[in-house]
Amino acid sequence: GRIWLDEMQFSISYKGKRTRENARKHGKDPVKDINTYTVIVIVGIDDSDNIITIAVGTGKVLKQDLAYKYLANRIEEKSTIITDNTNGYNKLVKKLELSHISYKSLDHSEETLLEQAQINDLCSNITDFFYSFHGVATEYLQQYLDLFRFEKKLKYTTEKQQIKLINFF
Repeated sequence: GRIWLDEMQFSISYKGKRTRENARKHGKDPVKDINTYTVIVIVGIDDSDNIITIAVGTGKVLKQDLAYKYLANRIEEKSTIITDNTNGYNKLVKKLELSHISYKSLDHSEETLLEQAQINDLCSNITDFFYSFHGVATEYLQQYLDLFRFEKKLKYTTEKQQIKLINFF
């Protein structure tokens, strides 16, 4: 099948921590220190509306080893992945023999916008979801991402399936 992938970046938050040793220095330019102060989250959605949300680590750019480590067991061989023009997926594409369609971020043609609309909408929904929490500690980021996926799955199921899901947890 087809899988749309993108990366999101969240600021590192030490909310609830008593120590200030890792607190961000306010005098520094956050753009220069983006490697230190952001967490990368891989976001994906497939043809069947199955959602992938994985907090993979800190940094500015998705590293090839991280993409392969976290996505290799979630993507079937011979699938097609659709991404922006990021090199972070090259190892994954080669090892799993995937087809890879990539679009330049600055390409605003109608074809590109339609192709990327589903993943961009998902990223927007995640941003809106986190806005309601007024900050999330980085150590709990993955649990919040799992909660987002659960709520999305619950929204598109029948009442009988919802009861089964809720009783499962």
